Amino acid sequence: MMKSRTSHAHALDLEPVPSTRTPASGVIPKSREATDAAIARVHALVEAAGRCFAARGIGATTLADIAHGLGLRKSIVHYYFASKDQLLLSVQSHAAEKYLDAVRTAGETAGPTVKDLLTTLWDTLRAHPSLAELNVELIAEARRRPDLKKLVASVEAQTRDELRAALEARSVRKDQSECLAGLILSTFRGLSLASTLEGGSEADQKAYECFTRLAQIPTTLEAVEQASVAS
Repeated sequence: MMKSRTSHAHALDLEPVPSTRTPASGVIPKSREATDAAIARVHALVEAAGRCFAARGIGATTLADIAHGLGLRKSIVHYYFASKDQLLLSVQSHAAEKYLDAVRTAGETAGPTVKDLLTTLWDTLRAHPSLAELNVELIAEARRRPDLKKLVASVEAQTRDELRAALEARSVRKDQSECLAGLILSTFRGLSLASTLEGGSEADQKAYECFTRLAQIPTTLEAVEQASVAS
């Protein structure tokens, strides 16, 4: 059994690279090739850990679970990450980068209306369902960990800024964009999680329809303000 795991590790190219110190204490690869290899290996471990955390929950996942999922020895995971906490912070950073990139891409590629933006954002983020599940896990864990809470809050602020800019580029007023951006992100998290729990295309379609109705908010606010002025 151990032999097959070692073979799998070689197939994934996750064996430790030559270095003067272990990555847990600050790896110093001996060459540029070793540096590139180490980055690729750490990326593979972080991706695998993110999937495990999303599927099983952060508290229920161990380093042994992550190693087993990749067919690796636990010692290889420890070579790159000294602890589960260290790995968790790397997972959070990686997830934040992917989430921000998805929001930024939607803002840059969507059509000219708010509904176009919401449709593209929904399609982009729902293409990575485990990312939404992982974000929920990270937010829950952040309630118990000040270091993680600070990172999650920073990502939330950056994501709102990206979305606010995308809304303003579609003629949403500045005094409305921040509130609407926060509402959109909160609604997406709740609906995507509910859709995942319920499962099926019908639940996903209902969640999508509910999400895109948020596009009506700026127009509704304008109508309320005009009615107030008229009265």
